[in-house]
Amino acid sequence: MKSSWRRILSVLLTVAMVLSLTTPVFAANSDGDKGETLDVTWEKVENYSSLKNRAGSKKAEEPTQAEPQFAPEDVVRVSIFLEGKSTMEKGYKISGISKNSAAKNYRQQLRKEQETVANRISEKVLDGKKLDVVWNLTLAANAISANVEYGKIDAIRNIVGVRNVVLEAKYEADVVSKDELDPNMSVASGMTGGQYAWTSGYTGAGTAVAIVDTGLDLDHQSVDAGAFDHASS
Repeated sequence: MKSSWRRILSVLLTVAMVLSLTTPVFAANSDGDKGETLDVTWEKVENYSSLKNRAGSKKAEEPTQAEPQFAPEDVVRVSIFLEGKSTMEKGYKISGISKNSAAKNYRQQLRKEQETVANRISEKVLDGKKLDVVWNLTLAANAISANVEYGKIDAIRNIVGVRNVVLEAKYEADVVSKDELDPNMSVASGMTGGQYAWTSGYTGAGTAVAIVDTGLDLDHQSVDAGAFDHASS
């Protein structure tokens, strides 16, 4: 008997919910008892574009930034991305990668390919001069970070095995007076452009922030066994 009453009550609740949804729809599409369509007017609100971007529109308006101007002979830092897949793109997991012999062998293979491409760049673009390699990336990206002349970038892009060449962002610390408080944050806001967001009313208050890290590149010179001794000497 109790189960029957529960079923009846469930049906009544469902009907009530459906009727509650149909009422506002009818009211929005009719004018009282006449059944005529209502005229709707729209008004542009202030900061509409900013609100639209925050809501996740497909094409968010980005601030325009002036392209850096370099002379052909200026030396710049670039990332030279190669055709082969990185270790992560190949499907190797980060967890336990330092003990994964297959992943180690693949990373060594990438390093050999990078060396081949670097030699090719030296021969075809730099007139035999060795490419000034800063570091090699094999884990999250298959890339060579190097210092090259700005005017050589297009020629490097055309080298066999090179997928793309991208200018790396360069950050320089601001000169801060010793009398100023919290100089580190003063430098940070200038580097990230945070003050422009603050003046627009975006302070980040109440926002949850997550930091996702892909892990440690054990082949990087910064974590080399002798890096600490070198830095402290």
